[in-house]
Amino acid sequence: MNRAETADRAWRCPAPNPGARVRLLCFAHAGAAASVFRPWTELLPPWIELHAAQLPGREDRWGEPARTTMSGVVTDLLPGLTALADRPTVLFGHSLGATIAYEAVCALGNAGHLVVSGKETPYQHQSGTFHTGPDAELAAEIARLRGDRPTSMAALGGDYLLPILRADYAVNETYRPVMGRERLACPITALTGVDDGELTSAHVHAWAEYTRAEFRAVFVPGDHFHVFDHPAATIAAITAAAGPLAEGTT
Repeated sequence: MNRAETADRAWRCPAPNPGARVRLLCFAHAGAAASVFRPWTELLPPWIELHAAQLPGREDRWGEPARTTMSGVVTDLLPGLTALADRPTVLFGHSLGATIAYEAVCALGNAGHLVVSGKETPYQHQSGTFHTGPDAELAAEIARLRGDRPTSMAALGGDYLLPILRADYAVNETYRPVMGRERLACPITALTGVDDGELTSAHVHAWAEYTRAEFRAVFVPGDHFHVFDHPAATIAAITAAAGPLAEGTT
């Protein structure tokens, strides 16, 4: 199996751009799939090529069992991730995806830049039991996070979405970071929406302790789902992170 075939298994590139100088590798929030990042291709500069992680159990990987542990998720994504890291890379993750992106950088050994959004640091991570609780409790938690967006399981996809959410919540709620790791060598940018009730400024700035390089905190319009309600602000932060990497390839 060649590099392209390996990457194709778990990664989706909605707008291939072989001439791009930087790859943006995206990890979605719980319950989401690679397609949530497709609209970003119209906002990114032409020198960035977007690839999105497609976890098992959703969209075109519906027939595969969903992963329920962080190690299982990273193991699934790592072959393609390694293949895609043959040019400068920015790893971006939102909410659960931020933790996956951090663990992916650790598994790779390094990256060009890590951009995390809407998530506390691994050592601040809170466990939970929604993944083992009744459907109604999980649905209520999703409703709380989504605010005034559609929240009923019927509106969100019903029987299709619930197993994905439960699996992703299992990944999040059973996650335990490896203690004593060295700080990352790559820079970190941490974003949050100014109206995101899940995080404080202290949560965002705590990511500075995870890098030996530059750290930047960015506060953008919106709540926990700012990345999709106000994507331009997130894209601007990602582009700023990717700029020095692109300059190094010219």
